[in-house]
Amino acid sequence: FYLGQWTDDIGFGLEDVKQSRIPPLLVSDEQLKGMNYANLIVVGTNNSIVKELGLKFDKPTVRVVQKDGKSIMVVGGANKEQVLQAGRYLADVRLNFKAGAYKTFFSFVALRGYIEKGEFDSALRLIRSPQGVSACGKNMALASPMVAQWSDELKAVVRNRNNILYNELPKALEAKDKERAVELWKSAMFTCYQCHQGVGVPQVRRFKPLESIHAKHQLIAESFGLVKVVGNQKSCIACHAGQTQIRGY
Repeated sequence: FYLGQWTDDIGFGLEDVKQSRIPPLLVSDEQLKGMNYANLIVVGTNNSIVKELGLKFDKPTVRVVQKDGKSIMVVGGANKEQVLQAGRYLADVRLNFKAGAYKTFFSFVALRGYIEKGEFDSALRLIRSPQGVSACGKNMALASPMVAQWSDELKAVVRNRNNILYNELPKALEAKDKERAVELWKSAMFTCYQCHQGVGVPQVRRFKPLESIHAKHQLIAESFGLVKVVGNQKSCIACHAGQTQIRGY
């Protein structure tokens, strides 16, 4: 199930590594009985877990259920073909897309930090890296059929975002112009708000992100000294101010 969390490793300690006890990713329902787990993806319906949960499916389905403090994501369907259809959707669309989305999001936050620290070369590399801000290329390829149906207003927002991130901001970084780079970064962040929160254009995002994962961006911001403590409150105005003052969803 850590795959479904998109950013988290399965987690094991030094002693596990020393004793070659790295947890297996793929196990049967029989093997699972002797394992301590918190999150799990169950593919198919012919297993003891689905039977214990009493689940029935009449169409391709990806569903998360809670049981005994565990999160179980079930990939099901009325027959083998439907299970495979749901599995392909989970792997190719949800996991593939979200992995790229979070790489992009967390890299975008780190980009603000590099600019703040005056590390312009690192910031430029992060924009151009396929593992950094440019990881969104995969997302846009997956979303392209939907994007083609968008209004001209939404397409204009995307074009503006791309021009800022891949044209104007790199120029400012190459010139080592911190003030201009911060200004452009904030402009790019506003385009994120436009699509995700529906600011001035129809809202594109159809679901709320998991708070436990989304909140990791604050740790990245803190590591660059972007989050200030005022009294007993954390201040996030380095990023969240003016048009982007709303925090969370």
